[in-house]
Amino acid sequence: MRQLLQRAGPRTPLPYNKLLATGLLIAATAYIVWKIQESPDQSLQFAFNGLSVGAVYALLALGFTIVYGTVWFFDLYYGAAAALGAYGVFYLMSGETLGGQYEVNSPYVNVAFATVIAGVVAWVLHLSLHTRLRTRFNFAVRLLELRRVLKETGSIYLHCDPTASHYLKLLMDAVFGQDFYRNEITWVRTNTHNDSRHSFPNVADVILFYAMQGARFQPSYLPHSPDYVSKFYRFDDGDERGPYQLDNMASPNPRPNMMYEWKGFPCPPKGWRYQESRMGELHEQGRIHYPANPDGSPDFEKRLRLKRYLNEQRGGALLATCGLTSSQLVLMRMSGRATRHRSPLPSWSA
Repeated sequence: MRQLLQRAGPRTPLPYNKLLATGLLIAATAYIVWKIQESPDQSLQFAFNGLSVGAVYALLALGFTIVYGTVWFFDLYYGAAAALGAYGVFYLMSGETLGGQYEVNSPYVNVAFATVIAGVVAWVLHLSLHTRLRTRFNFAVRLLELRRVLKETGSIYLHCDPTASHYLKLLMDAVFGQDFYRNEITWVRTNTHNDSRHSFPNVADVILFYAMQGARFQPSYLPHSPDYVSKFYRFDDGDERGPYQLDNMASPNPRPNMMYEWKGFPCPPKGWRYQESRMGELHEQGRIHYPANPDGSPDFEKRLRLKRYLNEQRGGALLATCGLTSSQLVLMRMSGRATRHRSPLPSWSA
Protein backbone atom coordinates (compact mmCIF):
# COMPACT_ATOMS: atom_id res chain seq x y z
CA MET A 1 0.00 0.00 0.00
CA ARG A 2 2.81 2.36 0.80
CA GLN A 3 4.30 1.79 -2.66
CA LEU A 4 0.92 2.60 -4.23
CA LEU A 5 0.84 5.91 -2.39
CA GLN A 6 4.29 6.75 -3.72
CA ARG A 7 3.49 6.20 -7.40
CA ALA A 8 3.58 9.93 -8.01
CA GLY A 9 7.32 9.87 -7.20
CA PRO A 10 10.19 7.98 -8.81
CA ARG A 11 9.39 4.42 -9.82
CA THR A 12 10.75 1.87 -7.40
CA PRO A 13 12.42 -1.29 -8.77
CA LEU A 14 10.37 -4.49 -8.79
CA PRO A 15 11.11 -6.99 -6.02
CA TYR A 16 13.38 -9.87 -6.95
CA ASN A 17 10.60 -12.46 -6.70
CA LYS A 18 8.51 -10.54 -9.25
CA LEU A 19 11.48 -10.28 -11.57
CA LEU A 20 12.08 -14.02 -11.28
CA ALA A 21 8.41 -14.78 -11.91
CA THR A 22 8.42 -12.49 -14.94
CA GLY A 23 11.51 -14.23 -16.32
CA LEU A 24 9.96 -17.67 -15.89
CA LEU A 25 6.78 -16.49 -17.58
CA ILE A 26 8.74 -15.16 -20.56
CA ALA A 27 10.73 -18.39 -20.84
CA ALA A 28 7.58 -20.52 -20.69
CA THR A 29 5.88 -18.35 -23.31
CA ALA A 30 8.89 -18.63 -25.62
CA TYR A 31 8.94 -22.41 -25.21
CA ILE A 32 5.22 -22.69 -26.00
CA VAL A 33 5.63 -20.56 -29.13
CA TRP A 34 8.56 -22.72 -30.25
CA LYS A 35 6.56 -25.94 -29.72
CA ILE A 36 3.65 -24.53 -31.69
CA GLN A 37 5.94 -23.74 -34.59
CA GLU A 38 7.54 -27.21 -34.45
CA SER A 39 4.31 -29.23 -34.27
CA PRO A 40 1.17 -27.13 -34.70
CA ASP A 41 -1.06 -30.19 -34.92
CA GLN A 42 -0.13 -31.52 -31.48
CA SER A 43 0.39 -28.20 -29.73
CA LEU A 44 -3.28 -27.79 -28.84
CA GLN A 45 -3.49 -31.29 -27.36
CA PHE A 46 -0.30 -30.71 -25.37
CA ALA A 47 -1.72 -27.44 -24.06
CA PHE A 48 -4.93 -29.07 -22.83
CA ASN A 49 -3.03 -31.94 -21.24
CA GLY A 50 -0.67 -29.56 -19.48
CA LEU A 51 -3.47 -27.35 -18.20
CA SER A 52 -5.51 -30.26 -16.88
CA VAL A 53 -2.60 -31.93 -15.10
CA GLY A 54 -1.22 -28.63 -13.84
CA ALA A 55 -4.62 -27.55 -12.51
CA VAL A 56 -4.94 -30.76 -10.50
CA TYR A 57 -1.50 -30.28 -8.95
CA ALA A 58 -2.18 -26.61 -8.27
CA LEU A 59 -5.48 -27.32 -6.50
CA LEU A 60 -3.97 -30.09 -4.41
CA ALA A 61 -0.95 -27.99 -3.46
CA LEU A 62 -3.04 -24.93 -2.59
CA GLY A 63 -5.57 -26.96 -0.61
CA PHE A 64 -2.98 -28.80 1.44
CA THR A 65 -1.04 -25.58 1.99
CA ILE A 66 -4.07 -23.79 3.40
CA VAL A 67 -5.19 -26.70 5.57
CA TYR A 68 -1.82 -27.71 6.98
CA GLY A 69 -0.41 -24.19 7.01
CA THR A 70 -3.01 -23.06 9.53
CA VAL A 71 -1.97 -25.77 11.98
CA TRP A 72 1.77 -25.15 11.57
CA PHE A 73 2.37 -28.40 9.72
CA PHE A 74 4.72 -29.33 6.88
CA ASP A 75 4.22 -27.32 3.70
CA LEU A 76 2.96 -29.86 1.17
CA TYR A 77 3.26 -27.51 -1.76
CA TYR A 78 6.86 -28.73 -1.96
CA GLY A 79 5.40 -31.88 -3.49
CA ALA A 80 4.29 -29.90 -6.53
CA ALA A 81 7.80 -28.48 -6.87
CA ALA A 82 9.28 -31.99 -6.69
CA ALA A 83 6.82 -33.16 -9.33
CA LEU A 84 7.93 -30.39 -11.65
CA GLY A 85 11.54 -31.45 -11.07
CA ALA A 86 10.60 -35.01 -12.06
CA TYR A 87 8.95 -33.72 -15.21
CA GLY A 88 12.18 -31.90 -15.99
CA VAL A 89 14.15 -35.16 -15.73
CA PHE A 90 11.60 -36.89 -17.94
CA TYR A 91 12.06 -34.13 -20.48
CA LEU A 92 15.84 -34.61 -20.48
CA MET A 93 15.57 -38.36 -20.99
CA SER A 94 12.84 -38.19 -23.63
CA GLY A 95 15.19 -37.43 -26.50
CA GLU A 96 13.42 -34.14 -27.29
CA THR A 97 15.92 -31.88 -25.55
CA LEU A 98 16.79 -28.90 -27.71
CA GLY A 99 14.80 -30.19 -30.65
CA GLY A 100 15.99 -33.79 -30.43
CA GLN A 101 19.67 -32.96 -30.86
CA TYR A 102 20.70 -34.17 -27.38
CA GLU A 103 19.64 -36.85 -24.96
CA VAL A 104 20.80 -36.78 -21.36
CA ASN A 105 20.88 -40.12 -19.53
CA SER A 106 23.42 -39.32 -16.81
CA PRO A 107 21.83 -39.82 -13.37
CA TYR A 108 24.04 -37.13 -11.83
CA VAL A 109 22.96 -34.55 -14.38
CA ASN A 110 19.32 -35.59 -14.01
CA VAL A 111 19.38 -35.31 -10.22
CA ALA A 112 21.10 -31.93 -10.36
CA PHE A 113 18.64 -30.65 -12.97
CA ALA A 114 15.62 -31.88 -10.97
CA THR A 115 16.99 -30.29 -7.80
CA VAL A 116 17.48 -26.94 -9.48
CA ILE A 117 13.99 -26.93 -11.00
CA ALA A 118 12.30 -28.04 -7.77
CA GLY A 119 14.24 -25.49 -5.71
CA VAL A 120 13.48 -22.58 -8.02
CA VAL A 121 9.78 -23.44 -8.24
CA ALA A 122 9.48 -23.92 -4.46
CA TRP A 123 11.25 -20.61 -3.83
CA VAL A 124 8.94 -18.72 -6.19
CA LEU A 125 5.82 -20.32 -4.68
CA HIS A 126 7.02 -19.60 -1.18
CA LEU A 127 7.70 -15.92 -1.82
CA SER A 128 4.76 -15.11 -4.06
CA LEU A 129 1.96 -17.23 -2.57
CA HIS A 130 2.63 -19.25 0.53
CA THR A 131 4.09 -16.50 2.73
CA ARG A 132 1.03 -14.29 2.26
CA LEU A 133 -1.44 -17.13 2.75
CA ARG A 134 0.27 -18.46 5.85
CA THR A 135 0.55 -15.03 7.45
CA ARG A 136 -3.13 -14.24 6.96
CA PHE A 137 -4.46 -17.65 7.96
CA ASN A 138 -2.23 -17.90 11.02
CA PHE A 139 -3.41 -14.49 12.18
CA ALA A 140 -7.00 -15.61 11.69
CA VAL A 141 -6.31 -18.58 13.97
CA ARG A 142 -4.96 -16.21 16.64
CA LEU A 143 -8.10 -14.09 16.43
CA LEU A 144 -10.25 -17.19 16.79
CA GLU A 145 -8.37 -18.11 19.94
CA LEU A 146 -8.81 -14.59 21.32
CA ARG A 147 -12.53 -14.79 20.57
CA ARG A 148 -12.72 -18.08 22.45
CA VAL A 149 -11.20 -16.69 25.65
CA LEU A 150 -12.89 -13.27 25.50
CA LYS A 151 -15.74 -12.87 27.99
CA GLU A 152 -19.18 -11.68 26.96
CA THR A 153 -18.53 -8.48 28.91
CA GLY A 154 -15.08 -7.92 27.42
CA SER A 155 -13.61 -5.88 24.61
CA ILE A 156 -10.59 -6.07 22.35
CA TYR A 157 -8.35 -3.38 20.86
CA LEU A 158 -6.35 -4.43 17.79
CA HIS A 159 -3.36 -2.17 17.05
CA CYS A 160 -2.20 -2.38 13.44
CA ASP A 161 -0.55 -0.45 10.63
CA PRO A 162 -2.80 1.56 8.24
CA THR A 163 -1.64 -0.64 5.36
CA ALA A 164 -3.18 -3.71 7.04
CA SER A 165 -6.17 -2.23 8.88
CA HIS A 166 -8.63 -2.81 6.02
CA TYR A 167 -7.75 -6.51 5.71
CA LEU A 168 -7.77 -7.03 9.48
CA LYS A 169 -11.13 -5.26 9.69
CA LEU A 170 -12.63 -8.00 7.50
CA LEU A 171 -11.03 -10.70 9.67
CA MET A 172 -12.31 -9.06 12.84
CA ASP A 173 -15.82 -8.80 11.38
CA ALA A 174 -15.74 -12.48 10.48
CA VAL A 175 -14.40 -13.63 13.87
CA PHE A 176 -16.11 -11.28 16.35
CA GLY A 177 -19.11 -10.21 14.29
CA GLN A 178 -19.81 -7.02 12.39
CA ASP A 179 -22.42 -5.95 14.94
CA PHE A 180 -19.77 -5.82 17.69
CA TYR A 181 -17.62 -3.27 15.87
CA ARG A 182 -17.43 0.00 17.80
CA ASN A 183 -14.76 2.35 16.49
CA GLU A 184 -11.67 2.75 14.36
CA ILE A 185 -9.37 4.81 16.56
CA THR A 186 -6.64 6.91 14.97
CA TRP A 187 -3.49 7.09 17.07
CA VAL A 188 -1.14 9.91 16.10
CA ARG A 189 2.16 8.35 17.17
CA THR A 190 4.40 11.19 15.96
CA ASN A 191 4.12 14.77 14.71
CA THR A 192 6.69 14.87 11.91
CA HIS A 193 7.87 12.39 9.33
CA ASN A 194 10.23 12.39 6.36
CA ASP A 195 7.95 10.62 3.85
CA SER A 196 5.83 13.65 2.88
CA ARG A 197 7.49 14.42 -0.45
CA HIS A 198 5.02 12.51 -2.60
CA SER A 199 2.17 11.77 -0.15
CA PHE A 200 0.74 12.79 3.18
CA PRO A 201 3.10 11.87 6.03
CA ASN A 202 2.51 8.50 7.65
CA VAL A 203 2.28 9.59 11.28
CA ALA A 204 -0.70 7.57 12.59
CA ASP A 205 -1.63 3.99 13.39
CA VAL A 206 -5.06 2.37 13.58
CA ILE A 207 -6.70 0.70 16.58
CA LEU A 208 -9.81 -1.38 15.88
CA PHE A 209 -12.19 -1.45 18.86
CA TYR A 210 -14.65 -4.34 19.25
CA ALA A 211 -16.86 -4.88 22.31
CA MET A 212 -19.08 -7.82 23.17
CA GLN A 213 -22.78 -7.52 23.83
CA GLY A 214 -22.43 -7.34 27.63
CA ALA A 215 -19.68 -4.69 27.64
CA ARG A 216 -20.52 -1.31 29.17
CA PHE A 217 -18.90 1.70 27.58
CA GLN A 218 -17.82 4.55 29.84
CA PRO A 219 -16.65 7.62 27.88
CA SER A 220 -13.26 9.15 28.60
CA TYR A 221 -12.88 12.90 28.92
CA LEU A 222 -10.01 15.32 28.42
CA PRO A 223 -9.45 18.60 30.30
CA HIS A 224 -10.60 21.76 28.56
CA SER A 225 -7.97 23.73 26.68
CA PRO A 226 -6.61 26.95 28.22
CA ASP A 227 -8.26 29.00 25.47
CA TYR A 228 -11.65 27.44 26.20
CA VAL A 229 -11.27 28.07 29.94
CA SER A 230 -10.25 31.70 29.51
CA LYS A 231 -13.17 32.30 27.14
CA PHE A 232 -16.05 30.68 29.05
CA TYR A 233 -14.94 30.44 32.70
CA ARG A 234 -14.30 34.15 33.28
CA PHE A 235 -15.69 34.53 36.82
CA ASP A 236 -14.06 33.71 40.12
CA ASP A 237 -15.28 34.64 43.62
CA GLY A 238 -11.87 34.06 45.13
CA ASP A 239 -12.98 30.97 47.06
CA GLU A 240 -11.56 27.47 46.84
CA ARG A 241 -14.15 26.38 44.28
CA GLY A 242 -12.29 28.17 41.48
CA PRO A 243 -13.51 29.75 38.23
CA TYR A 244 -17.03 29.29 36.94
CA GLN A 245 -19.36 30.30 34.11
CA LEU A 246 -22.92 31.63 34.29
CA ASP A 247 -25.66 29.43 32.87
CA ASN A 248 -29.33 30.00 32.18
CA MET A 249 -31.86 29.10 34.88
CA ALA A 250 -35.00 29.61 32.76
CA SER A 251 -36.98 26.62 31.52
CA PRO A 252 -36.82 26.03 27.75
CA ASN A 253 -40.45 24.79 27.74
CA PRO A 254 -43.57 26.15 29.45
CA ARG A 255 -43.83 24.72 32.98
CA PRO A 256 -46.78 26.15 34.95
CA ASN A 257 -45.69 24.48 38.20
CA MET A 258 -42.32 26.26 37.99
CA MET A 259 -43.71 29.78 37.76
CA TYR A 260 -43.01 31.52 41.04
CA GLU A 261 -41.21 34.62 42.26
CA TRP A 262 -37.82 34.07 43.85
CA LYS A 263 -36.52 36.66 46.36
CA GLY A 264 -38.04 39.54 44.42
CA PHE A 265 -36.86 38.32 40.98
CA PRO A 266 -39.81 37.76 38.60
CA CYS A 267 -40.51 34.42 37.03
CA PRO A 268 -39.24 33.89 33.45
CA PRO A 269 -41.96 33.69 30.78
CA LYS A 270 -41.80 29.86 30.65
CA GLY A 271 -40.94 29.28 34.28
CA TRP A 272 -37.81 28.34 36.18
CA ARG A 273 -35.72 25.30 35.37
CA TYR A 274 -35.81 24.06 38.99
CA GLN A 275 -38.48 23.55 41.61
CA GLU A 276 -38.66 25.94 44.54
CA SER A 277 -37.09 23.43 46.92
CA ARG A 278 -34.17 22.91 44.58
CA MET A 279 -33.78 26.67 44.24
CA GLY A 280 -33.44 26.86 48.01
CA GLU A 281 -30.65 24.26 47.97
CA LEU A 282 -28.78 26.16 45.24
CA HIS A 283 -29.15 29.38 47.24
CA GLU A 284 -27.72 27.78 50.38
CA GLN A 285 -24.78 26.39 48.36
CA GLY A 286 -24.03 29.81 46.87
CA ARG A 287 -24.58 28.62 43.32
CA ILE A 288 -27.00 31.34 42.24
CA HIS A 289 -25.65 34.58 40.80
CA TYR A 290 -27.84 37.54 41.80
CA PRO A 291 -27.46 40.52 39.45
CA ALA A 292 -26.70 43.79 41.28
CA ASN A 293 -26.58 47.48 40.50
CA PRO A 294 -23.38 49.50 40.96
CA ASP A 295 -24.54 50.53 44.44
CA GLY A 296 -24.94 46.85 45.48
CA SER A 297 -28.73 46.73 45.37
CA PRO A 298 -30.39 43.81 43.52
CA ASP A 299 -31.06 44.42 39.81
CA PHE A 300 -34.48 42.83 39.35
CA GLU A 301 -34.54 43.64 35.64
CA LYS A 302 -31.91 40.98 34.96
CA ARG A 303 -32.30 37.25 35.31
CA LEU A 304 -30.73 34.95 37.82
CA ARG A 305 -27.86 32.82 36.59
CA LEU A 306 -26.48 29.45 37.72
CA LYS A 307 -22.80 29.08 38.60
CA ARG A 308 -21.16 26.09 36.89
CA TYR A 309 -17.69 25.50 38.28
CA LEU A 310 -14.84 24.29 36.08
CA ASN A 311 -13.60 21.63 38.51
CA GLU A 312 -17.03 19.95 38.43
CA GLN A 313 -17.18 19.56 34.64
CA ARG A 314 -16.09 16.42 32.82
CA GLY A 315 -14.30 18.18 30.02
CA GLY A 316 -14.37 17.35 26.34
CA ALA A 317 -15.22 13.82 25.26
CA LEU A 318 -12.32 11.79 23.87
CA LEU A 319 -12.94 11.34 20.15
CA ALA A 320 -11.80 8.35 18.12
CA THR A 321 -11.51 10.16 14.78
CA CYS A 322 -9.59 13.29 15.76
CA GLY A 323 -6.34 11.42 16.34
CA LEU A 324 -5.24 10.40 19.82
CA THR A 325 -1.78 11.43 20.89
CA SER A 326 0.51 9.10 22.82
CA SER A 327 -0.23 10.79 26.16
CA GLN A 328 -4.00 10.62 25.62
CA LEU A 329 -3.80 6.95 24.64
CA VAL A 330 -1.73 6.09 27.72
CA LEU A 331 -4.16 8.06 29.91
CA MET A 332 -7.11 6.11 28.50
CA ARG A 333 -5.32 2.75 28.93
CA MET A 334 -4.26 3.51 32.51
CA SER A 335 -7.70 4.69 33.57
CA GLY A 336 -9.44 1.65 32.11
CA ARG A 337 -12.56 3.71 31.43
CA ALA A 338 -13.45 2.48 27.96
CA THR A 339 -15.02 -0.69 29.32
CA ARG A 340 -15.93 -1.88 32.76
CA HIS A 341 -12.73 -3.68 33.73
CA ARG A 342 -10.59 -3.56 36.83
CA SER A 343 -7.41 -4.04 34.83
CA PRO A 344 -6.05 -1.67 32.16
CA LEU A 345 -7.49 -1.93 28.67
CA PRO A 346 -6.36 -5.04 26.75
CA SER A 347 -4.77 -4.65 23.34
CA TRP A 348 -3.06 -6.97 20.91
CA SER A 349 -0.62 -5.80 18.23
CA ALA A 350 -0.82 -7.11 14.69
